[in-house]
Amino acid sequence: MAANLSLENRRLLNPAFAGLILIRAVNGFYRETKSGFPYIYSYLVLPLVLHPETRERLPQAIVTRLASWTERNSEITALLPRRVADLAPATREALFLAATTQLITLGASAEITSAVAEKTLSNFEKNSASTEVGACLNKANFVGRWLATSGTSATVLTVLGVQI
Repeated sequence: MAANLSLENRRLLNPAFAGLILIRAVNGFYRETKSGFPYIYSYLVLPLVLHPETRERLPQAIVTRLASWTERNSEITALLPRRVADLAPATREALFLAATTQLITLGASAEITSAVAEKTLSNFEKNSASTEVGACLNKANFVGRWLATSGTSATVLTVLGVQI
């Protein structure tokens, strides 16, 4: 990670914290599908969750359609492809750390599964996390659940205007 990042950005992009966000999304996805999180989705999580304005404007319920949310928030989502590219190195570092510490596994079909119990993550979120960290973790769980109900990977990436 570049040394010229601000202290706040270095904290947000810390591989351990970013990995925790990804694990929350993986667990949220699993909650809805009982299947692994598509690897390609991991590159969407940090840009959706760490960008404060995007995080605040994410819907409250997974019944909100991704396409309609994208249309209503086009000024934010227009910048999403750039944020995906900018945060790709942080995503890779987070995935590497989580995988080497056996907190996640990558399956043969490029799906991610978590070895961290949802209850453990929820307890951390409630008892240890600051308000902003808690908001990030909560929204990461939501994003995982939302992506699970938003169609195929190709559809999701197309609606968000992202090419990976």
